[in-house]
Amino acid sequence: MYKKAIKQAPNHLLAPVENLRRKLKSDISQIQVTDQKNERSITKSIKIVARTSASTPKFSSFLRLLIQHLGVVSVLETGTSLGLNTLYLAESNSQVATIEGCPSIAKLAKDNFDQFSRKNPRLAIGKIRDILEQEILINRPDFYFLDADHRSAEVLFCLNLIMKHTPKAKCIVIHDIYWSPDMRKLWNSIIKDTRFNLTIDLFQAGLIFLNHPIEKQHFTLRF
Repeated sequence: MYKKAIKQAPNHLLAPVENLRRKLKSDISQIQVTDQKNERSITKSIKIVARTSASTPKFSSFLRLLIQHLGVVSVLETGTSLGLNTLYLAESNSQVATIEGCPSIAKLAKDNFDQFSRKNPRLAIGKIRDILEQEILINRPDFYFLDADHRSAEVLFCLNLIMKHTPKAKCIVIHDIYWSPDMRKLWNSIIKDTRFNLTIDLFQAGLIFLNHPIEKQHFTLRF
């Protein structure tokens, strides 16, 4: 995995997606954004959303290479944002579904997907607690990227549904495991959880392998 996904990630950036990223990061158009944590609506520019909410190009490239390396069939992402990371995922050979809670951001993501219609991801709009189980049952993912809500209770909600319906999934990636003391505490508990044979700390994210054929181990890798 290190040689095929982590080490190769900077060499496999997608030029069309990166051109779109540059365009979005200079777009001063204003949109109403709903914060799903407190139901508060605020005004933001598209460039601020693009600069603060999207995964880095290197990390998105890593996810795509990891998916290909694992032979993943179906991917579910939580936290679409503007869809830049989703477009990387969609360039794999996997089916991709993504969930976004804010309707105005979801509309922009859909517009971005339409520019790459060769592989248009499935986009679901709604709160994670309302629609995640439905999306799991529809898509039966074997790879998850959790990036919608960086609170331990919400991540645990996702993990419990994943384990309930897809216990043979190949990998779960949790973004921003050091986002807060709350997330650090959660990640440390996941490392110790006997349900997960292999966990890997990339600092930017934590990788969980549910069915890796080894005795329980944890690694920290430089990314």
